[in-house]
Amino acid sequence: MVGDWRLSYNIRYILRLLENRPERIMEQNKDQKDPMSQINRALGLFLLCFGVIILFSIFFTETFTGKITNLAAGFIFVVIGLLMMFKRRGKSGGS
Repeated sequence: MVGDWRLSYNIRYILRLLENRPERIMEQNKDQKDPMSQINRALGLFLLCFGVIILFSIFFTETFTGKITNLAAGFIFVVIGLLMMFKRRGKSGGS
């Protein structure tokens, strides 16, 4: 008799979990971000920091050509880093 009670309790518990499962999956999907967007954000942050370091190195460069080169390279790295961080996906579907 005790075993029947536990079995029915376990079945009710499992059914309750299965009823709530689609809602939980939808909530988890809303919280999770696309892995590619997380990778792009991390790479973009790295390139942005690298570009800022190159721009900061302008003050320590002696020649005018070196300063212009550092300015151009730093600007390119900063722009690419910002684009990677804030790029939106064009397609709403998968890749």
